[in-house]
Amino acid sequence: MKRVVRVNQTEIEYELQRKRVKNMNLRVTREGGVSVSAAKRVPERVIDEFVASKADWIAKTQNRLASVERRRYFDGETLLLLGKAVPVRRLQGQRQTVVLRDGVLELALPHPEDDKKVKKLVDTYLANLCEQLFASACNDCYSVFARLGAEKPQLKIRSMKSRWGSCNTKTKVVTLNKRLVLVPPACIDYVVFHEFTHLIHPNHSAGFYQLLGRVMPDYEDRRRQLRSFENIDM
Repeated sequence: MKRVVRVNQTEIEYELQRKRVKNMNLRVTREGGVSVSAAKRVPERVIDEFVASKADWIAKTQNRLASVERRRYFDGETLLLLGKAVPVRRLQGQRQTVVLRDGVLELALPHPEDDKKVKKLVDTYLANLCEQLFASACNDCYSVFARLGAEKPQLKIRSMKSRWGSCNTKTKVVTLNKRLVLVPPACIDYVVFHEFTHLIHPNHSAGFYQLLGRVMPDYEDRRRQLRSFENIDM
């Protein structure tokens, strides 16, 4: 159901979905649309007020998404990296190197006009970055869960269409979506803490959310931020 909220001189149109959820959830799609999910018992007036309270965040998110083009790695274009639009610059070089310098991703290679080699170079860089960032995030997280008696899980990284992460409590394997390299570090930490919490509570029970709230008090804010990146592709 479509609804419109007026904030000062601006109208915010959003899609309201009634679901069996505990809290109201708002996200901005890649195309800039606004979607809100809320339980049937929540009055529309309350939902409108919730959307209005997020007006500044919605505008900033829409502007950020509008500035990020779909990645093709041509010189002067941008890619999304850790939640920020990063310009890409191709350079002539004897060896293939990738350096993030002053907010610009510099790609040096013998044939910088070769799109396929450029894409392969960036993909390799992102894969290595995933391994470094995710391993560090998991180690930091485990320092918390080790005190709760959790066994340290194995980390796997792969592409996933519908989930940011998963936890196999039987094999003790936490799998993270490689697309997490596109989102802010705070969102990466949220996914890691979420999956590690499953080592103690396999289901999304009340105990699960109580523990998650104890080890990460602002997890709901991080989750809402992450949802604005749901439709971002690598």
